[in-house]
Amino acid sequence: LPYFFYDYLPNLFMVLFVWQSLAFFFNDTATTEIYTEGVFGILPTGFNRFAMTPRLPAGWPSMRLRHVKAFGSDFDVAVARAGEKLSVKVAANGKEILARDIVPGETVDVVLPRL
Repeated sequence: LPYFFYDYLPNLFMVLFVWQSLAFFFNDTATTEIYTEGVFGILPTGFNRFAMTPRLPAGWPSMRLRHVKAFGSDFDVAVARAGEKLSVKVAANGKEILARDIVPGETVDVVLPRL
């Protein structure tokens, strides 16, 4: 390489690093993970099961995920305030498979039906 390229290589690497960081930040997958893993607290525990610890923000009366395609299923998750508790409902492939009232911070184990 000609000598003047060596002067610009550090800047090029910095631009590439910033581009990669911005791409991650604005990536749909990264945004989705904020909601599924952060607010809904969904963590896979098997091929057709997951643990969920929903964290409903103080100003929100409810939250919902619709048509989540994972674990070989198409499922919906709904969380709503029920007094001091949270009402958690999960429906998979059009059928309700879980309906529980939990205290905030409690973890729910969800087993999805196999297709």
